[in-house]
Amino acid sequence: MTLEWFIQTYGYWAILLGTFLEGEMVLIIAGILASQEYLQLHWILGAALIGSLLGDQLFFFVGRNRRLRYIAKKRLNFSRRLHKVQRLLEQHHIPFIFGFRFFYGMRTVAPILIGMTRIRYSTFAVFNTLSAMLWVTIVGVAGYFFGFALKVIIHKWEHYRWMLIPLAVIVALSVWLYYRHRQRCAAARAAAETQSPT
Repeated sequence: MTLEWFIQTYGYWAILLGTFLEGEMVLIIAGILASQEYLQLHWILGAALIGSLLGDQLFFFVGRNRRLRYIAKKRLNFSRRLHKVQRLLEQHHIPFIFGFRFFYGMRTVAPILIGMTRIRYSTFAVFNTLSAMLWVTIVGVAGYFFGFALKVIIHKWEHYRWMLIPLAVIVALSVWLYYRHRQRCAAARAAAETQSPT
């Protein structure tokens, strides 16, 4: 079993799962792998689109369901962001639906908040699908050209590629964990402020 075999066997499933949960780093890494011909770019974009849409629909219906909505509000602790996002939705709901995935940290929260409003599912589905198609194309192709640029810049790529691909994965994972840690710290501070006596 080699790294190349593992990527080619499970790569598209990993992309689907990764974009279902979050997405950016997974899709960039996948684009880099496509530039090195380990994966096919069109299949990457297809898997990422399916994963992204499935995640968004799930989170939307979490917002629609009262019991799941209550659990999500406790779990994600986005009460402070709720009023701000609701104002944006009331004034500019179509641009918000179209653009939320381009802002880091909004990918999971925004569909839940949208589901909590009176916005029709058909409206969400149409503009979210168009947004996902654009997002997948931009991020996936950006990763592809970044990987291609690395190949051009770094001489003797064949000697270093097995070191650089795991390194890219580690860097991307570290960035993701850092931002997740910041989000949790911000949520903990917000919870402490709401619980502290006035």
